Amino acid sequence: VGCGYLQKGGVDYAETYTATSKAIAVRIFLNIIMMLSMKTRKFDVLKAFTRSNIDVEMYVSQPEGKNCPGLPCKSKDKQGRYYVALLHKALEGLKQAGYLFQSLNTETLKKLGFKQTESHPTTFILHTSEGIVMHDVWVDDFATGYTSDKMLIQFVKGYSAAEGMALKDEGELTQYAGIQIAWP
Repeated sequence: VGCGYLQKGGVDYAETYTATSKAIAVRIFLNIIMMLSMKTRKFDVLKAFTRSNIDVEMYVSQPEGKNCPGLPCKSKDKQGRYYVALLHKALEGLKQAGYLFQSLNTETLKKLGFKQTESHPTTFILHTSEGIVMHDVWVDDFATGYTSDKMLIQFVKGYSAAEGMALKDEGELTQYAGIQIAWP
């Protein structure tokens, strides 16, 4: 976990804003699912914040108790400097981690054919002759409504193949964004 509280704006990060669904948008999304008699699933993106490329040059010291091959923890080089690692991917706890994941997630969904709604940046829709798949994204959770099992399976395979982003299927959508859901 990164120590975001030690980061300095403009030096260690440029952007931190991460859009989240507003309560009214979640309610509209759930009503559309109900009106279209869609099936539902909830997905969690595993280790979501560690999938994104870091947007600045950032170094971290080795974690306490962690020995990397040839680099004992807290050891110094010949000039007396501590060994550090250059980050290539974001870490949980960095101020920009949510923003970086949201950017990667949006890019990935668009590559899979989803359209981002203009009215709400965390809602995505894929509509084909085979059916509809809709997602609302809350940080790293997906509320999903779908009409085609085949399309849902294609989404899960395609998403998981992209950037190594594994999805955990948490079953039917019964709770989302703090809302308990009881389907009729």
